[in-house]
Amino acid sequence: MSITRLFSPLAIGVVLVLTALATLILVLLAGERRVIDHLVQDKVVELAQSHDRWRTDLQATLASGEASIQRFAALVSTIGNKDGMSAATRADWETRFARDIAQDPDGAWRSRMDRFDANRDAGVWIPKSGKLDAQMRYFYARCAEVTAYYGFGARDSYFGNTWLLAAAQGEVEFDPDTPRFIYDAGIDFPYADSPWMASVEPTANPEGRVQWTPASYDPIAAKWLVSAVAPWQMDGVWAGSVGHDLVIDVLLQNHRQALPLAEQELLVFDRDGLLIASTLHAERIA
Repeated sequence: MSITRLFSPLAIGVVLVLTALATLILVLLAGERRVIDHLVQDKVVELAQSHDRWRTDLQATLASGEASIQRFAALVSTIGNKDGMSAATRADWETRFARDIAQDPDGAWRSRMDRFDANRDAGVWIPKSGKLDAQMRYFYARCAEVTAYYGFGARDSYFGNTWLLAAAQGEVEFDPDTPRFIYDAGIDFPYADSPWMASVEPTANPEGRVQWTPASYDPIAAKWLVSAVAPWQMDGVWAGSVGHDLVIDVLLQNHRQALPLAEQELLVFDRDGLLIASTLHAERIA
């Protein structure tokens, strides 16, 4: 018997076994590939859904800020003129102004520090050059009261403050997170040409719509923010702007739970490409 005839059945068997193993391996690899592809596709769908949820939540947050500041603009526009008041009522508001607001040595008018509580009151700041006749004294005293009530109710995890800028020069602000803002502001803070005011002037915004300012850095709060601003009127005439500030880092952190992966990061860049907010590296951004 030849060796060839002896080992032919064995060789054929080995070849069949090896072929079967190779086929099995290919089948297993193909199955593993399908499983991997399926898992990847599931993760892609999950990431897309999380992005859609985050975008929807963000749009809802911005829309709520716009609606809120429109309501505040309408509210302060009703303060109006004091001319129809009785002499006693006018005298009462003069007394309130003198009780709560005083001129500091630098010439600016501010809420009296011994009476001011940022968690309860809206602060008033009027530069040295600001208009301060009887009408405006009434307005600031009344507006401080209105802003405190509205700001306390409107305050949430996104929009922490409510403020008013007057074209006559002056500011009223409810901002518990920055209690010394009105005292740290200089005697002539130049906001007239800033986006907070210029973007809602009648020539720039004839429809009176809510506008969003570009991202800006607040050195007092040490935060990047954007503001929802709207025009307000006094006796039917444009008189300035009102706004809510939205701290960008707070916005991202509040929406971080929408991310499916712990290592996933949300980044915000300004229009010049500067990184201004991150969900993972906020402490490294100044």
